[in-house]
This record gives sequence, structure tokens and C-alpha cells, in this order.
Amino acid sequence: MKLIKACSIFIFLLFFCYNLADAQICGTPGLDGPANTNVSINSYFPVAGTFILNAGSVAVPLAAVPADDPYGNNFGTKAIQKGDLLLIIQMQDAQIAYSNDNRYGANNASSGPDGLGGTGFTSLGNTGVFEYVIATSDVPLTGGALTFKGVNPMGNSAVNSYYNEPPTATRGKRTFQVIRVPQYSNLILSNDVKTPPFNGIAGGVIAFDVSGTMDFNGHVVDASARGFRGGYAPRGESGLNIDYLYVKPSNDPRGTGKGEGIAGTPRYMWDGFNLVDNIVEGLPDGSVGKGAPANAGGGGNDHNAGGGGGANAGFGGVGGNGVRYSDENHLFPNGGRPGSLLYRGLQDLNRLIMGGGGGGGDANDALDGVKGGVGGGIVLINAGSIKGRGTILSNGSKGQVGLAGAAPDGAGGGGAGGTVFIKVNSPDPASHLNIQAMGGAGGNTERDRDPGQEHGPGGGGGGGQVFYATPASTVTVDVRPGSAGVSAQNTPHNAAGGTTGRSDFFALSDLPPYLQGSGSGCYPELNTVMAFVNNGSPVVRGSILSYSIIARNVPGGGNAGGVQVEAKLPSGFAFQSAIATYTGNAGGPSTVLVNLSNDDNRPRVGDFNISPGDEVRLTMYVRVDCMVSPGTYDAHAQSLFLDPTRTLSQPQRRITPLLNAFAGSNTNYETGSRATIPGTNFSGTASAAEDVTINDIVISNNMITAPQLSKFCAEGDPDVITGSTATGGFSSLSYQWQASANGVDYLDIAAANASDYDPGVLNVSTYFRRQVVHLGCAYSVASDPVYIEIEQTKAVLAFEPIPDQCASGAPYRLREGRETAGVVTGGTETYSGTGVDANGYFNPAVAGIGTFTITYTYQPLEGCPATATQTVAVYPLASSDAGPDVTILEDGQVQLEGRSNGSGLTYKWSPATGLSRDDISNPVARPKEDIVYTLTVTSMGGCISTARVKVTVLKNPEIPNAFSPNGDNINDTWNITYLESYPDATIDVFNRYGEKVFSASGAAAVKSWDGRYKGNDLPVGTYYYLVNPRNGRKSISGAVTIIR
Repeated sequence: MKLIKACSIFIFLLFFCYNLADAQICGTPGLDGPANTNVSINSYFPVAGTFILNAGSVAVPLAAVPADDPYGNNFGTKAIQKGDLLLIIQMQDAQIAYSNDNRYGANNASSGPDGLGGTGFTSLGNTGVFEYVIATSDVPLTGGALTFKGVNPMGNSAVNSYYNEPPTATRGKRTFQVIRVPQYSNLILSNDVKTPPFNGIAGGVIAFDVSGTMDFNGHVVDASARGFRGGYAPRGESGLNIDYLYVKPSNDPRGTGKGEGIAGTPRYMWDGFNLVDNIVEGLPDGSVGKGAPANAGGGGNDHNAGGGGGANAGFGGVGGNGVRYSDENHLFPNGGRPGSLLYRGLQDLNRLIMGGGGGGGDANDALDGVKGGVGGGIVLINAGSIKGRGTILSNGSKGQVGLAGAAPDGAGGGGAGGTVFIKVNSPDPASHLNIQAMGGAGGNTERDRDPGQEHGPGGGGGGGQVFYATPASTVTVDVRPGSAGVSAQNTPHNAAGGTTGRSDFFALSDLPPYLQGSGSGCYPELNTVMAFVNNGSPVVRGSILSYSIIARNVPGGGNAGGVQVEAKLPSGFAFQSAIATYTGNAGGPSTVLVNLSNDDNRPRVGDFNISPGDEVRLTMYVRVDCMVSPGTYDAHAQSLFLDPTRTLSQPQRRITPLLNAFAGSNTNYETGSRATIPGTNFSGTASAAEDVTINDIVISNNMITAPQLSKFCAEGDPDVITGSTATGGFSSLSYQWQASANGVDYLDIAAANASDYDPGVLNVSTYFRRQVVHLGCAYSVASDPVYIEIEQTKAVLAFEPIPDQCASGAPYRLREGRETAGVVTGGTETYSGTGVDANGYFNPAVAGIGTFTITYTYQPLEGCPATATQTVAVYPLASSDAGPDVTILEDGQVQLEGRSNGSGLTYKWSPATGLSRDDISNPVARPKEDIVYTLTVTSMGGCISTARVKVTVLKNPEIPNAFSPNGDNINDTWNITYLESYPDATIDVFNRYGEKVFSASGAAAVKSWDGRYKGNDLPVGTYYYLVNPRNGRKSISGAVTIIR
């Protein structure tokens, strides 16, 4: 039989593949690795809009994962990725009769456990139908287009049809959802696992796969009260008791809301956390009344009747009768009808259905009405084994008590137990599971203690459905129904409990083939082969050869995820690269593969994902090292994949088949049966397919010729060393030139690979030779060497620094160079450079301003010349100007106006007498006497310029106060000392009558006054003078006395 394979190639993705000949879907066991769980482990995607997913389809539009509700219920945090395992499940698809009479539901007037009709369905449709598929596209949490692969032979598509449509006038809404299913290698519960409550489009399901061992670790998997929602209606004015309201729109106050179930979603819903008004009726002809739509409980009628219990594998119980409202006619029974059981006869493993919600109690006091209980959700577990004791719950919740303050109301019906499906591949006799899918009790009524005033208690929820594939000795199942509620007088008032659910053992063979895969039955099995790819060319040292390595996953199991192919190459063989091609649906990198290990002799490449029946075909390129000796060599290969049973202690643990495994590899499953890994690896010891023979080669005609000039003084640049064309080998030859200082120890010259070689400038004697290179390997048949000799007899020079020069300086005799070692007597020395003459003088005026290099050369009579250099700097003279001569008054001051140009200048005034500072260009001068200052300006290089300035000091005039013009030549005249310094001075002398008796100005003022006026001696007495020196000095007045 030809094997039909279906899967898609995805880069670096772990994903499931399947074999349609076996028609089972096997994922990648342990895809999600070992884990400690969060509270919510699934991601729930509603279907976007109205959509029918027909059998044979491979795509569905998904809406966004619902947001968390205010109570922390989480609908998923992990987006869909290519290769994820997904569960498609039809939540609602049943049809009902909707006449307002006892044919409501099943169109059978005697339906229900009491034969009174008003409950059931006319068709289940595809309700509860489910299957696993594999995502072939990514879908974010915000929703998007999903493509997938299923097991339907028609295009690897969906097996079943699924419907997502809004309610119509003739049927309730049809709903399916898509759930991401985690696949753990091992699972230890660190929290109770729960599902968010079903919200009408998503949630209510817990589904996961454990390849290895599941450890409940004292925690619980709990879908209790997360299924179909309870019904209610807001407070309504009650009238007479009636028993004929099976279905009416929600604005009719004579009845209350029905529960939710497989036939649709009524207007008013309660999920145990949130009150929801869907606005639309949701069911044909209305959403209130005592009629029970399929597995949902009916709502109580007037006045204050109880709601009916929801159903699953067991019927719900009828709601209790309402209180007698008046003495008029009373129509009973008027409690909500019980939800109808779903499973009759043989077990139906193709359907998983949530427990139906209880009907609401009729309320004329409670503002938000009285709510029915919530049904249990769905738990779907595939595990390799169970460790210790565990508890799985999917119970319905109680109906709400019929009470509003001190006033009684009708009570809510109980929610039905949900459905638990558990398959354990390798049961542990010491383990034990406690599984509950019990119906919730009907709500009690309170404060109705007066005789004859009992209100309607709620009917009990029906028991759920448990499917288990594990020995009965390891399971305790409780699918008891919920009891009827009671009044304050402890009477049920016609309310009834639900009926017991179902507990069904099943064998793997009882499942449809496409649901049988999981656990160890899906473990992959790999076989690996290796061969040398002979292209006809002899293999020698340096050759790049290729191996073909094929890793194949046998049909019928699961996908091998995280596959890495490892080769053990002969010593001296080194990995270069690898490329991979894929058959069928195997996948992995599309680019050139790199070595994932740190050892090129033992390379490892990946990661690959190999679907059942498919292969990864590697071409691995390997280089033979130059040191490998001729001979025949073996190689080996193995394939490793992620252990489906790995634990948190080794989250990346990889395993390989025991047969021909490399030493130190993991060849047993970490947990579970711990069995050895089936399959085969490749051993080159037992096969010749991969044998590689390394051949030797013979090289000849490797000769080189020395240049004509091969001896130099101190250093030299010899001509090219030419080489012949060597022969031998199986491909083109290249060369490697080598150099040696002693002719014994040779080193390769970088980038010297041509036939000829140019040594360039040499300053030491060197031997050269050429080796022949074939495929990157240098062969030992080297040419005879060529010797280039460099004479090293050379003087050692010292050249002391040359002093800086000024541009106007005299020529400077250069004497700074000398020989310190290696001197040969009789040598000559010369200086050269800009501004240097033949006699060794450096002339700054010739060189100009700047820095110049001077070369000192010593040439011995024998040996190699030696040179040394120094630099000399020539600096310009700085210009200097001390400013104009100045005159100041005695005790006055003046700022000197020194000026210069240039950079890096220093200043010096001398003498420093009377100066504020002597090291700046413009000091303040305060001399006491006339003085000449000299300004010296020094530029960089010590170049000096000078200038002078005279400062004249005008003394204060000294005026005598008496003189004796008597002819004795002693003090005969009136002389004013220092007045000669004031060439513009004036003198006026007055007698006591104000008459001017003497006046002089300019040069005359300097002359003495003899005490005469108009040629005659003035009489003895006191006279008054006014002296104006001018030149910035104030006039001076006083008295002078003539004495005779």
C-alpha cells in the first residue's frame, strides 16, 4: 500500500504530522515541553462571524480571544503557531420543536423522565462533534485566518462539518470554537487547572496532552460550573398560577428565563460570575417559559415556580410548583421542565458535551431574578501515565435560592454535570483518579414556612458523562445527579432531582481512528543512514568531499521535533557546511546549515522536524586536513530528537535510538516506561557505504632562480625571485613561499602564493624557498633555497638637537653629529638640508622662517653609510616700539605705550625704577627724576628687539619768601627754582596797592628779579606774586618781602 503523507514544511517548527493510511493524527509528543501549569492552559478562539466549516475544508476565520473578565477568568495567552495541535469542537447545533405546548423540545408530548413532555430535541446535529487538526498558519490572539491540516483524505482536511450561525426564527444559534491544545512532555500541576466559563462563543473546555507522566501534585483539574449557563429573567409582576407557558418572548412576565444548552443561548444568562443580557431572544419564539430546550432546564411559570434542572448523560429534574397565588383556579405543574438526557444506548465517543444550564426561578421580588445553576464544562486529557492520586471535576453548580430579602421567590434549577474524557496509555496500578461529573442541586426556597405557601424549589441537575481509558481499579467515578431543592417546610413541592449520568470505559480501538493517537503510541522512530558521495575525483589531502546523511521517521507514529543530526568524522576530517532537502512534510532550515557543536570533527546540524514517513536528506561537506595520511577511513552518524517525556530538570533533553548510538547519548526515555529508543543509527564500522580512501600525489619541477644582484649594504631591494611551473596532483597547483633567517627554520610568507616572489626591501640576510600547494596543502618537496645577503657593517650615529635660530641671525656652524659605535677610521661627515652650505653652516636668512630637517651623513672608507636627522627652527624677529617721549609732573604718572607684533612674545623694561611692572608691554611709570626706559621684546626662539623712551619729570617750583637786593651779592635777586622747566610760565608781582611792579613770561620768567620797578629800587616791604607755571600745573600765589 502506498503511504500517503500530509504535512507542511515549516522552518524551525515543532508540529504534528499524520499518515492517512492509519487515519490518526499524531502531534509532536511533548511539543510544549515539561511544565508547571498556570490556572488556564488553553487559548480559546471564537469563530469570526457566520461561517460553515464543511468537511473537506482547511481554513476558518477566527475572532480575537475574548478579554479577561473582571473576575480574572482568562481565555488564553498563547497565540496559534504553525504546527500547533488544535481542537475544533461544535458546542451548539441541536434543533428543537418550539410550539407553546407539551410538544416543545422533542415534538413529543410524553418526553421527559415523567412523561409529561415539554423537553428534548428533534436533532442533535453535530453537537459535541470534535477533532484534532494541525495549524498551518500563525494566528495572533487578536484573531485572523487559520489554515490547518486534518485527516480527511479529501485534501488533508476536516473530517466533520462545523457551523457558526446566529439564531433564526426556527432554531437557536450554532456555535463552534477552535482551541489551542498544549502538548507536554511531562506535567506537574502547580495550580488548580481551570477553564474560563463558556461565554456563548468560547471557553468551557480544558484540553491537553501529556506524553510522559502527569502529576496532579495535590491540585485539581476543575471545569465545574464552567459549561452552559443558567437562565434567569429580571423581576416581573406575577399573576395567577399557570402551567401552559412553554415558550414566550422575554418581555412576557408570566415566565422566566430558560437555561443555555446545545439548542441555543437564551437572552438572559448567568455564568456564575457575570449577568449577561444578549438582547436577542436566542431561541425560536422566545427565551422564557417552562419548556426545556434540549439539555437546558426550563424556566418557572407564574407564580414563583422553580426552574428545571439542566441535563447531560442524565435527565434534569422538574422545577417545583409555584405558590398558590389566590383562591382562583390553579394550574399545575408549572415548574420548569427538566433538561433532556443526551446519551441513549451505547456510548458516543464522537461527542463531548457540556452540562446544560438550569432554568431560572420565577421571581417577583428579586430584582435580578433567581438564577439557574451552571453546567459542568468539558475535560479532555490524553496522558502517558498518571502519578499518584488526582482529582478531575466537572460538576454542575446549585440553583440559586429563591429569596429576596424576607420574600420568597421560585428557586433556580441545578446545572448538569459536564463531560470528562481521559485516556491513559500506560496506566500505573498505584495511581488513582477521582472523577466527578455530578449534577448541581436545585435551589431551595426560604421564608415560605406558612402551610400551603410553599414556593417552587429548583429541579436537580442531571449527572454528567465520563469516558475513561484506564483500568477501572484506578478510577473512582461519581456522576450522581443533583437533588431537588426544598421549601422552608422541607418539601420539594413537586420539584425532582436529576437522574444519574454515565460512566463508560473505552478501549483505544473504540475510538474513531483519527482520535486514537497520543502518548507513547505517537512516539517517533528514526532511522539514519550515511554514504560517501563519490564524484569520480580521487580524494587527497585538502579535498572537500561530501557525505549523504538521511534521517527518516517511520510511518504511523508522531512527528520528531527538534531533530539534530550528528556525525562522527574520521580524525583530521573537518565540517565545512551542510545543506538539507526535505521529503513530504519534513521541514527545517532552508539556508546553509552551520555546526551547532564546537567540534568540527563531530558536527551537529538542525533543528529539523520530521513527519512520519518522511526524511531529511543532508549533504555534508567535509575537508580533509593536510596532515591526514593516505588510507581508508570510516564515519558514523546518529539522529537525536527532543525527548517526548523530558522533565523540567532537562527541558532540552534529546534522545537517539539505542542501536549504534554514540557513547554518552541518551538512549532511554526520561520518564514513563523509560524504555530504550527504537530505530537505528549508522555505524561506519559495519558498512562500507561511507568509506573514504585518501590518495597520495607526486610533485615535480619545483625550482626557483635567484635575482642577479643578491648582496646589499645595510638594506636592499632585490629583483623578483622567479619560479618554474611545478607539475603533479589532480587539480591546479599553487605555491607557498617561505623565509628563514638561518636556512633551517622556515615560516610561511603571508599572501605569497604566486609562481614568482618579490622580496621587497630587506635589511637582514634571508633565505627563500617555495613549496607547492595542492588543495590548500603544502607538500614537503620544496625548492632549493635562494640567499639574499645584507651587509650589516654600519656606524652608529648620534645627532644632538640644534639650537633654535633667529631669522636675522648669523650663519650657524653645525657640529651636533658624531659617531658613537662601529666607526671605521678615515670616514667623512657631511650636513645637508635647506639653508646648509657646503662648509656645514646653516644660514637662517637663506632658509627663511620655519622648521627644517638637517641630515647628518657619515660615510666610512669601508662599510655602509649611516645617516641621522635633526630639525632646526628659524623664528622671525619681533618688532618693538617703546612709544613717544613723555613729560609728567612731579609725583605724576604715565602709562608707557610699548608696541610689538608676533606671537609667543615676552617683554622686559629697564631700568625698572618707578614702573608698576617690568614684564608687560604697557606698564605705568612714576619716576621721580627724568629717566630713559629701554623695552626689550623677545620672540619664540629667543629673537630680541629693543626700543627706548624718555620720561621728563617737571619739578614743583620753589618760590623764596624774601630777598635783599642791597648789592652785597648775597640773595640780591628773587630766583624761583625749577621754573626753567616751564617754558610757558608767567610771573606777576604787585605792591600792596595792587599796582603791578614786576611781570615776566616765557624765557624772561626764568630770569631773576632784582627788586626794581622802572629802574628804581622798590622800598622795603611786602609784595604779592602770582606765578602760573602752566604745563598742567595750577597758579601759585603768595607774598615776598624785600629787605635792605
